[in-house]
Amino acid sequence: MRIYPHVLAITIGLLTGAAPALAAPQKARTIRWFVAHDRGDTPFTAIIKDFARSVEAKSDGALKVEFVASGAPEAQLDEAAFQQIAEGRADMAQIPAWSAGVGIFEMPFLFRSYEHAELVFEGPIGKKLVADIATASKNRVRGFAFTYSGGYRILVGRVPVRRIADFKALRMRKDSGLTDLMKEWGVSPIDADPANAERPIAQIGSGRIDLEETEVNRLALTRTEHPDVLKNVEFANLTRHRMYVTALVANEKFFASLPDKLRELLSTEIEALAVAERKLSIGLERSNLEFLAKSGMKLVELPEAERAAFIKSGEAVHKKYPGLSVLIRDIREAKALSGS
Repeated sequence: MRIYPHVLAITIGLLTGAAPALAAPQKARTIRWFVAHDRGDTPFTAIIKDFARSVEAKSDGALKVEFVASGAPEAQLDEAAFQQIAEGRADMAQIPAWSAGVGIFEMPFLFRSYEHAELVFEGPIGKKLVADIATASKNRVRGFAFTYSGGYRILVGRVPVRRIADFKALRMRKDSGLTDLMKEWGVSPIDADPANAERPIAQIGSGRIDLEETEVNRLALTRTEHPDVLKNVEFANLTRHRMYVTALVANEKFFASLPDKLRELLSTEIEALAVAERKLSIGLERSNLEFLAKSGMKLVELPEAERAAFIKSGEAVHKKYPGLSVLIRDIREAKALSGS
């Protein structure tokens, strides 16, 4: 008969009157969430805090979320956040998809609508792109889901834009990430002003540039908290030329060190957070457009007859990246591919 050590220990304890030793309670694991972009007292901050409370409650205190301020300059936040996660100096963060190695979402006029983006994010294409984050980071960073706190990007400035011809002789920042599209539009690229690196939109007020890229929700926040920065920013051109997509990521070693049940719980909570933030972003965009209009901002929609020309300018950019042609095609045809 084989005697197992743990059975023998319990038997000896019973015979000697000593109580068997109980397993020590599991120590809570702290998730160090690196805050890449502090959005102040906003609904986005609120749902992140709700996420933290939910993770702690559903894990019975086994997981706690601690928010860590970056301290990095605005111009270096995205790269700093990725390095913090990749090197294990932080455990989780929300960072731009491009800084996580997924640059496809920087392509202009990729999505037809938010519904189309949702289909891509939640479908096989999105799942593959999330998995690609690990490959791009040499298995140091794990991706979970894509979201957008800003949503569609627009062009704001001192002039209205209703057709591509309106861009003639206009100036934009050279490092705005729109180099290829700016060439198609005929925009003059201007070197960024180091003095306004923290808030580049302020360069419009100084007269250095005519247009700057932003998102409706970011613009509304700036209007509320830093109205002086929007001096001479009279028009919000709702070009909706691309989306500001972010990725929810974690350090791979940290995630792998968690017990199976906690990994499953955390994955579920992160995916729920992504869905909640996307819904919140869309809802806030609607209300913030009303707020901006009431505050005196002139909202300029592209005439339907001109939108085709804008989309065509985006397609011209796509052709410059033949290596992405299949992925671009699959994303743009996602609805047809899904059969819905």
